[in-house]
Amino acid sequence: MIRLLILLVILTGCSVYPGLKKRTFSFTMDKSDVVLFVPARYKAAQMRVGLRGGIEQFYRYNHGAYLYVSHRAEWNSSNDQFIAQDTTQRVQANGGFIYSGRDKSGLFWKEVRVDSLRWGYSFVPVNLLPQFEQFANTVRVTERGTVKSLKH
Repeated sequence: MIRLLILLVILTGCSVYPGLKKRTFSFTMDKSDVVLFVPARYKAAQMRVGLRGGIEQFYRYNHGAYLYVSHRAEWNSSNDQFIAQDTTQRVQANGGFIYSGRDKSGLFWKEVRVDSLRWGYSFVPVNLLPQFEQFANTVRVTERGTVKSLKH
């Protein structure tokens, strides 16, 4: 009985993705939610809303990294400066596009665009890249009780 109780405590205390926190990004006009697993220990989580219905949720980290998810954004993403200069091949997946690379400082960035949804990260050092990649690879949209995978 004690072993079962210890196992239950361990299982409920462990995240599906270690080092990541589950967060939800909602855009109510479409009655949809985006489920995110963001690296823990962010220093700020903020929301930005545009005049024409665009919305963005973003997270800032002490080491300078930044991640975001947006829907119908009316503004440039933090990675548009890199995408405009990007000379690497763009990979099409699920009707969307993936852009990625390194900035002049050697920090990593990535942006995924699927329909009116985009998500990504910027200014990520190599030692934190696995957690930010896990975030980018586990974004899911929930629409009226169903889950649509956006795996790329």
